Amino acid sequence: MDDAAAAFREAITHGRNDVNFTEYLKSLGGVLGHLGRYNEAQAALEQALEQALDESRAEGNGSSNVVSARHSLAEHFLLVLRPMEAIAVTAPSIGIGAKLEGILRYVRAFAFDALGDSAKARSEAVAALELASSDDQKERMRTQLVRILQRRD
Repeated sequence: MDDAAAAFREAITHGRNDVNFTEYLKSLGGVLGHLGRYNEAQAALEQALEQALDESRAEGNGSSNVVSARHSLAEHFLLVLRPMEAIAVTAPSIGIGAKLEGILRYVRAFAFDALGDSAKARSEAVAALELASSDDQKERMRTQLVRILQRRD
């Protein structure tokens, strides 16, 4: 994993103008998170979101790149047990017709569940399934969300 982090850092150093720059940052953030280097991971993921927003000025928060960057940062916040921040970072892309909104609703379901808000967790889980971009994604989500969806409290 340390080698992967070094490789992504190298790509970032030389690839600022590369079309995949945001993806490199998200990947670096993911690797650093798995290494337990949470502050560095968050910094990389926040930079990825900033880059996506800069690149997607016309579409703004509805851009698939922005939604994907928000999703990665929200997943990180769940990993480090900061569900309120996961909810906050996804909020600007919710309810605006973003093509990939379903992945944000998916993360929000787990964030609300972590906060003990079963009703909102279930509502977000249902929305995630309704907004899934494919049948395959819907089934993968349903498998992960089953506990939230079946709860009736």
